[in-house]
Amino acid sequence: MRIRNLMKSPVVTVEKCASLREVAEKMLRHNIGLVVVVDENGKVYGVISERDFVRYVAQGLGPDTKAEEVASRPVLKVREDDPLHKAIELIQKHQVKHIVIVDHEDRPLGVISLRDLIDVDYALRNMAEAALVTEEEEYEFMLLYPFQLKVTC
Repeated sequence: MRIRNLMKSPVVTVEKCASLREVAEKMLRHNIGLVVVVDENGKVYGVISERDFVRYVAQGLGPDTKAEEVASRPVLKVREDDPLHKAIELIQKHQVKHIVIVDHEDRPLGVISLRDLIDVDYALRNMAEAALVTEEEEYEFMLLYPFQLKVTC
């Protein structure tokens, strides 16, 4: 399975000059947990997540703070034609909830979240139980994507 089969697109972006208020409004409007910050050429500059907002509040940052001042960098990125296990490995290794998918010019195309991976895992397990996926297909998937999602509270 390739990343393009799972990514959510189009990706929601803001320019570096956007205020945190604008970022929060976009996140609420689109019901998302991550916004990609882009530079003047539309290339990935950084990301701002819900988790980042908790940190901003704790640091006393105001709503007029610019995205470029606080965006998380460097950004973990993959390409749409990469195998899905590459995104899974990055999420596990770096303990993040989102990975940005970029084109060959580093422009954002989409996002894959930990929730997306959990949903795929759940769907595959249900299909296997309902015999919609053969044992051979399930075994092949497990060989290609030998991961166990660890969800902690």
